[in-house]
Amino acid sequence: MSLIRAVIRRAYLDKLYPIRALSKRQLNGIKKLTGSIKEYFAKHQILAWLLRTLLTVAIAAIVWALIHWYNDYARVGTRAEAYFAQVGVEMKRRTNLIPNLVVAARKYAFHEEEIFKHVSDAREMFVRAKNVKQRMEAAEKLDAALSKLLALVERYPDLKATESIQDLIKELSNTENRIAEQKAKYNEVARMYNQLLSTFPTNILGRIYGFGQRKPYIGAESDLLKAPEVDFEWKEDSTDE
Repeated sequence: MSLIRAVIRRAYLDKLYPIRALSKRQLNGIKKLTGSIKEYFAKHQILAWLLRTLLTVAIAAIVWALIHWYNDYARVGTRAEAYFAQVGVEMKRRTNLIPNLVVAARKYAFHEEEIFKHVSDAREMFVRAKNVKQRMEAAEKLDAALSKLLALVERYPDLKATESIQDLIKELSNTENRIAEQKAKYNEVARMYNQLLSTFPTNILGRIYGFGQRKPYIGAESDLLKAPEVDFEWKEDSTDE
């Protein structure tokens, strides 16, 4: 019996033993590695907590920044729209004054029909403008026409001395001052808005949402220094509401 055990041991167990020893070493190595990892994190819980905290803060900061930038766009954009609309109100008022001035001037300068027609055509073009580009182009022509009409009034002392003409010119002058003031305010806000679109990092959000530049009124600052010369844009057509 002992001989049989000796043969089996010699034939098999001596060969199997190294394999068992290798498997145990691998298992022990894995256990050691796992234990080391657990021990490391147990000793460095502060580091793990710090990493989680930094990640959370970074995500929160990004979300807050996006919300803050969007609110900046909304706030400045709303102010720009308000000033732009106020310019439109005053320009509509100015446009409504022009026919009265033309009617009064015709009584004294009926032979200046070319100027009156120029004013009438420019006003009609301004009233029928359907978009910002058309309004700006029409407004430039209306400005030039109104300047000629006011220059015409200056050439006729009797016409200029008429009370109705004086009242109209005064009202036009006051309206022009209000228009110039609102234009200057709009230009300042438009500059702030465009700056958001052109500077990092707020320009990233602008590109994501496809926000576009706001075109300023040309010459708005100089208009504050001169009165009844007419400047830029907007509407009177009820169909454009």
